Amino acid sequence: MTRFQCFLVTVIMLVLTSGCATAPRHKFLPYSEGLPSGLQWKCNPGFSDINGDGLLDVAAVPRKGDGARVWINGGGGSWTPASNGLLDQNSCGGGVDFGDINHDGLVDLAVGDHCQGIFVYTGDGQGNWTLASEGLPKFQADDIALADFNGDGHLDLLGCSSADQGIRMFLGDGAGRWRHEASTGLPTEDDCHEIALGDYNEDGVIDMAATMIERPMVWISDGRGRWTASIDGIPRPRTGGEYWGVSAGDVNQDGHLDLAFGRTLGGPEIFLGDGKGSWRGAHDGLSAVVGSAWGVGLGDIDRDGHPDLLVSGKRSLQELGDVYGLFFFKGDGQGGWQIAEKSGLPVGAEPQSWGVSLADLEGDGPLEVGCCFGSGGMNLPPFIPNREEILSLLKGATSGPRGSVRVWKLK
Repeated sequence: MTRFQCFLVTVIMLVLTSGCATAPRHKFLPYSEGLPSGLQWKCNPGFSDINGDGLLDVAAVPRKGDGARVWINGGGGSWTPASNGLLDQNSCGGGVDFGDINHDGLVDLAVGDHCQGIFVYTGDGQGNWTLASEGLPKFQADDIALADFNGDGHLDLLGCSSADQGIRMFLGDGAGRWRHEASTGLPTEDDCHEIALGDYNEDGVIDMAATMIERPMVWISDGRGRWTASIDGIPRPRTGGEYWGVSAGDVNQDGHLDLAFGRTLGGPEIFLGDGKGSWRGAHDGLSAVVGSAWGVGLGDIDRDGHPDLLVSGKRSLQELGDVYGLFFFKGDGQGGWQIAEKSGLPVGAEPQSWGVSLADLEGDGPLEVGCCFGSGGMNLPPFIPNREEILSLLKGATSGPRGSVRVWKLK
């Protein structure tokens, strides 16, 4: 065989083998110097540029901790605490969101705490905070969202509670005062874990998706503070309490927002939207890779023009203990997914994973990945274990809380 023939054979083999690859290689690097370890960070990390330097900063809420905390992004993966003025109180985890509530051009912070309630703080642009929560009751919020829901030009609040308090809306006056709006059409005696905002019927008004105790739900807003359920095509599971995380994005790039849900007893699920309030399931094969999904995030992580899916959870319901991790599914823009193995993200060796968030922290294109972890004592699975499983958990119980707020950057 001549040298030219050998060259041709080599080229052909490379083409053939590259066509059989399961997914392109992606490498995420740790980006978390200065972020906390220890405690149980039961939350979705929230990102915003609080000091105007062009870098996104982060906030999170711990379970069995001292309340919400904020860290300023110093660039290069370094973080500095910036929580002066935030209340020190026994927190139980929850949610955070950012926005300008008092129209001063500076970023403010809203905190939902499952034990203590909802709190709003105005920011000074330097990491100092002032309480602005007049009128907010002790509503046990697991997640929270800021937006103008009644069209008066001021940011309002949606709180989501897993303590059988449903979803409540609080109207803001632009000066840090709040009023509960009772007649909304939203449930007030149900359990809710997470909410995701988006214009799901394409009328220019912000709507809401949520993970409720019985099923995933979508509500369409009239822009004046009234909501109507829109769940055609989203089935009711056989048992309640299965869903946790929710995220919105255009998965198949047809111009309509779609939804990803984290199903703790069955893996991630995708529902394609038609822009009119109807949905179609399109998640075949995802649960074969991740059998218990908690947090979900949709976004073009690698900036190839197609939305990707980031899932926190574990591979199998049969796995017990600190076996959680993060799974990166590369999207093809048509609703198909490929798992990116050996991505650099932790897989199968972390304590309980909770929420995930995606954001371009440095404005350079690719999305960074943030996740909260945390468990202590026994890491109970999201179902009732049998006697043998209980004994196994007791035998392997840890002595204290293990958890962290962590960020990874795509290389």
